[in-house]
Parts: sequence; structure tokens; C-alpha cells
Amino acid sequence: AVVAAFAGPQMAIYTAGALRPEYVASFYGILGLTVLNAFAIPCIRFPVLRADAAGGSGRTLGEIVAVPKFYVAAALATLANSAMLILMSSVVLEMVCSPRASPGARTTRVARSLTPPRASLSLPQADHVGFAYATSILTLQFHFFSMFFPGFFTGHFVARFGLYTVAGAGVLVFWLASAVLLSGHALWNFAVGMVLCGVGWNFCFSTATVMVTDAYESGTDEATRVQGINDFIIFSISGVSAMFAGLAYDRGGWTAVVIMSACYQAVLCVVLVALYNLQRREAAAARHDG
Repeated sequence: AVVAAFAGPQMAIYTAGALRPEYVASFYGILGLTVLNAFAIPCIRFPVLRADAAGGSGRTLGEIVAVPKFYVAAALATLANSAMLILMSSVVLEMVCSPRASPGARTTRVARSLTPPRASLSLPQADHVGFAYATSILTLQFHFFSMFFPGFFTGHFVARFGLYTVAGAGVLVFWLASAVLLSGHALWNFAVGMVLCGVGWNFCFSTATVMVTDAYESGTDEATRVQGINDFIIFSISGVSAMFAGLAYDRGGWTAVVIMSACYQAVLCVVLVALYNLQRREAAAARHDG
């Protein structure tokens, strides 16, 4: 994922103007990667469930989903992913097309050095009045990097400081990202804001991933069912949120998009309260059993 954070955006830069109409070559590139992925996945050897596990756990899906740790984890991951995706889906449009995004001379020189000659010549200048396309892609690269690189350390943070602390730090970083993105249209606003957004997503999403593994019983088929419904909830709601983010950008501009993401972040605070209460109840139950 860390390598893909740089390889994917670079592919977008080098294919943006390769064919007409604009960006069609980028979609061909995505199609090619999808085909390669389809051939690569069958090569992975997943462990086979034991015969007793394949028979089921006895709990229905409704009973599993009703476990507090599951719906708190699902809500945390869904809101974090949606808040991040809302910003990510519109940031390139704002950087490239908004007249308020005005690069300085140094930024322009850096963008020209990063943009392949063919791509830079083919981009329609009438539609690109802000930063260069390559500059916006560079911002996305650092955003993707900040999403996945902290994963090398997040598990250690969870083990040392606990789920609630790491999730709370993620929400705080999300709020800082929104404040930075709302404070201006300079390059540092977009770059720093999207990096903070990526770190906030990592903390919240990683915490939720750890939590959901405690929502099912090991050695049963519950794991696959819980992970399946969890992923369905996360990515279906995130996809709908991204769609409405486009509508918000069309009607209210970048400010409306950031405010929309901030609303999701506000609901994250409610989920944090639920997580805190859940941990208190589990701690009290552990003391009582002890």
C-alpha cells in the first residue's frame, strides 16, 4: 500500500494526456491493473476452515451484529472512511480548477518539473486555473502515504495506549485537517490538510479493525460473515457519501465539502463516547469476574 501510494498517482500523471479525450489512458491503466489483480489473487493460499468451523457457530447474523463492539467498530470505520473519502474525492478539483487556488512562482516551477511534457501540453488550460495537475497529484501522494505508513506503528499505539486513546487522537487529527483545509487555498493548506486527513483515517480505521475482530468467536465461521457485513456497511455508505460530496461541491464549493466531512467527524465524537462507555463496562465486568 505504501508503494502504491506513489506508484498510482505517478501513473495518473504520465497517462493523463497520453490519449484523447483527456484521462482516458488513465482509466485504461486502471483496467489493466484490475486484470493483473484478478490473476494475482487466486495465487494467494488462504487457510482452509476446519470441518467443525464450517458447520457454523449457532449465532445468527442479527445476533452477531447486535454485539455492541461490532456496531461501534462498524460506525467508527464507516464514519472515518466517509469523512476521508469526501475530502479526497474533491481536493484535486479544487486545487486544479478553483481560481482561489493561486500557486506562487516557486510552486509553478516545482509543478513543471514534475509534469511529463506530453501531459502538461495536453491539459486544457482554460479549465486549469489553479495549481498544476502534477501538484495536485503530489498532494494526493502524500495523502495516500499518510493513510498507510502510520499502520507500521498504529498497532503498537493501540497496544500501549488503548483503543479509545488512539481513536480519540484520530478524531482530533481529523478536526485539525478540516481547520487547515478551511483556513486558505495555499499549497500548504491542501498538502498539510490532506496529510492530517490520512493520519486521522489511519488511527480511526485501524482501531475499528482491531475492535471488529473481537466481535466474533474464533474457530467458527463468524469471522467471514462479520468481516463481510462490516465491509459492506463501510464501503456502501462511503460510496454514497462520495456521491453526495460531488453534489455538495457543485452546489457549495470546497467549503461545503469540508463542512460535510466535518459533520461526519462530529458524529465520530458520539461514537467515541459509545466506545468509552463500552470500555468502561468491559473493565467493570472484568473486575467483577476477577
